[in-house]
Amino acid sequence: MTIAPGLPDTPSQGPRAVSDRCVVVLRGEYDRMSSPALETRLEGAAVDCDPLLVLDMGGVTFLDSSTIHVLASLWTRLDARGGGLVIQNPSAIVERVVGACGLERLLEQPV
Repeated sequence: MTIAPGLPDTPSQGPRAVSDRCVVVLRGEYDRMSSPALETRLEGAAVDCDPLLVLDMGGVTFLDSSTIHVLASLWTRLDARGGGLVIQNPSAIVERVVGACGLERLLEQPV
């Protein structure tokens, strides 16, 4: 599933399987205006991707504290259900902001 601000929902969108993982691709800018839609879409993807939701954030060019709140809240809910949230391929801004917020454990470590 690719989630970008301003993209309409289409029936063909959905998480894509990569190996045995379910990956949601995020790109573009995320702020307080786009966070409610992002949260709704990620919650839906979390159901489809149970137990692990992987976010490919290589195409994210901006995120603010409201986006971090969405990610942290989702991670907490998934963790409580025995699942998890992982950020793979973070852009430089994602890596910097996520690290500054103390959430670097969400960043996937290279294998």
